[in-house]
Amino acid sequence: EQIARSITNSVSQARALTDVARAVASAGDYDRAERIVRSIALQPEQHVLADIAMMAGGAGDCDRAERIAWLITSPFWQVHALACVAAAVAGAGDYGHARELAVDAERIARSISPEAQAHALADVATAVASAGDFDRAEGIARSIVTYPLGQSQALADVATAAAGAGDYDRAGRIARSIASPKVQAQALADMVTAAGSAGDYDRARALAA
Repeated sequence: EQIARSITNSVSQARALTDVARAVASAGDYDRAERIVRSIALQPEQHVLADIAMMAGGAGDCDRAERIAWLITSPFWQVHALACVAAAVAGAGDYGHARELAVDAERIARSISPEAQAHALADVATAVASAGDFDRAEGIARSIVTYPLGQSQALADVATAAAGAGDYDRAGRIARSIASPKVQAQALADMVTAAGSAGDYDRARALAA
């Protein structure tokens, strides 16, 4: 950090400090990482803030992750961060707040350009599925019409989440509707694994058929 701050060119210093912040966050020191990001004179790279938010959420520090996500000024990266935080919050068992965050993420996603929106909505669909709202997650995924691979991957994530919740009928139906053969095959394989791990071998054989 000291070396980064000794750089006299403001652009180069900002880039160096964002790299330091990411490294510090990856080591688990989110207080310092956030402080470094906040100290950057120029606007920090938005994906770095998103990375730090995701790392904090992944480590269970959901309050900090959410606070950092709301600091992001790029709508695309903010959606990405909020979706990841929503998934982390759902993983911690707070499905109500996870759904609230997913609603915020979807609202922001639908305000951005169509190309970026498609990618952002794929993240939102995954987050909504993590929160257990499979109907809404599927609807969001199917609304992604300008990014076919993104739609396929989002549907796969929804199917996987549904399978993880034991809703294999829904999961199988969604998986078999996926347009990408490769993504569909992987989704079905993941469901076979999930059913087998849960001891439902008849279901696993049926899905593998």
